Amino acid sequence: MAYATLQDLITRFSERRLIQLTDRFVPPAEVIDESVTAEALQHAGDLIDGYVRAIYALPFQTVPPLLNGLACDIAYFRLFQEPTEEARKRYEDALRTLRDISAGKIKLPVADGQDAPSRPDVIRATAQTRLFSRDTLTGL
Repeated sequence: MAYATLQDLITRFSERRLIQLTDRFVPPAEVIDESVTAEALQHAGDLIDGYVRAIYALPFQTVPPLLNGLACDIAYFRLFQEPTEEARKRYEDALRTLRDISAGKIKLPVADGQDAPSRPDVIRATAQTRLFSRDTLTGL
């Protein structure tokens, strides 16, 4: 699923910065290479899907803003041939947030601001404590 667009990346990081990261033509074309950004955004979407699928039914009707920001940070990191410390920190923070979402520590607002049920496909069964066990029958 697409969580961010090229325009989201431009808004967040600037067109000039994206040209610097994606223009790999010789001589430079001085334009954003949309195939490079599309690949980075696809990777970000696949990674996010892998984490949020554990808790939420996909696809979302609307993309939660938090996931849009995470997708931008992950894609930004992927655009670097040699990532900067800032890009690496954004990426690591995004992964940490995704782990928290997957573990249920962070709940995403979904359609109409309602939280999705946690793990709707899981059935949980509980039982009372056993009355007779090896320990309770000892000495009889």
